[in-house]
Amino acid sequence: MNMACNEEILIYAGQPVLLSRKRIKNIYLRVSRDGRVALSAPARMPREAIVAFLAKHWAWAKMKQAERCEKSAAQQQYETGDRISVWGISCELIVRPAEGRMATVCQKGSHVLLCVPPHATREQREAVIEGWYRTLLARAIPAVLARCEQVVGKRAKEWHIRKMKTRWGTCNVIAARIWLSLALVKHAPEALEYVVTHELTHLWVRNHGSAFKAHMDIYYPDWRRVKKELNRG
Repeated sequence: MNMACNEEILIYAGQPVLLSRKRIKNIYLRVSRDGRVALSAPARMPREAIVAFLAKHWAWAKMKQAERCEKSAAQQQYETGDRISVWGISCELIVRPAEGRMATVCQKGSHVLLCVPPHATREQREAVIEGWYRTLLARAIPAVLARCEQVVGKRAKEWHIRKMKTRWGTCNVIAARIWLSLALVKHAPEALEYVVTHELTHLWVRNHGSAFKAHMDIYYPDWRRVKKELNRG
């Protein structure tokens, strides 16, 4: 059967989605091994129906992306020559034997020096890097939070860092408590400022409707660009 199709890039939730229109009856959504989202739809399906389908199944797509990302990270050996991201900069990892039993990490320009005991496993090397990531993020948050609180006009009673698979941050509006994704330390500093502003804005507006977006336009005028780049990964 002739399966001629037309392809285009559809931007949804700040991410590019490969849309293929084919001579098929049903619509199909898939996430490739490298995390790219693709959609096959009947040739004459209205664009509104396609967007509605994406909205309904986007949580599933994000979950699959997180699974792909987690699998990719698990394949990383954390050995000399690997590359890791620090505040949006791709750095070469250099692994050296630690003096004594203490593991250490330090950054020198575009290189990250990881010193661990000679027989440290991949999981142990990963844990040391994640601990270092957590320290970097914890050091950065107070200043960013204070600056964003002054702009937004709301204060968080407490903040925490958490490994998240599908979100960059969450907010408990009743407790005024925000949680920030550990992965933010891998992205440019503006991503942290955007997410903190986003979560603080929920202390004014709980949902993501027009009122929320209007607040964000005031507090962080460039938020749409930063969100798009952050979700693009």
